[in-house]
Amino acid sequence: MVWMAYLLEEDEHGTWLYTPEGSRVAGRRGGAVATSYVGIPEAPGLHVLQLVPAGGAWWFGTWAIDQVGRRTAIDICTPATFEDGEWSYVDLELDVYRRQDAVGIFDGDEFDEACQSGMIEADEREVSVSTAAGLDDRLRGSDGLLDEVVWDRLAAVVRLELPPLSGTPSP
Repeated sequence: MVWMAYLLEEDEHGTWLYTPEGSRVAGRRGGAVATSYVGIPEAPGLHVLQLVPAGGAWWFGTWAIDQVGRRTAIDICTPATFEDGEWSYVDLELDVYRRQDAVGIFDGDEFDEACQSGMIEADEREVSVSTAAGLDDRLRGSDGLLDEVVWDRLAAVVRLELPPLSGTPSP
């Protein structure tokens, strides 16, 4: 997936990005390019806060609020890199989530298949499993960053009423 985002700031937690509702995302699935709105396919999409964590962490987090409520989605991935004005990472299939009171790790089957096929190497597997378990524990417990800071930051940036990012990015 490819999307545009506003750079909010860099702090001790990492680099904060924001994509306002009404912005578009693009991606490839099965060789075909598809577009939708950020956060959900239907217009106008959602306001989405993203965090590229500091220190080369093996995850990338997103936070949004939809008709059901708050949702946290964290991709387990290679450490994100910044080059030519773009952040990128390799998604290692495991995803950690919180949806209301439900917390968990999903896409385990896809992760296992990628490990068995050699797409994810043994050292990447070990870091992925450890990172996912640590984030799962943080979401189940009380974590200042994941429980408070992200939601305060999302609320503050939505109040800025930044315009949607125009154009459709190309994957």
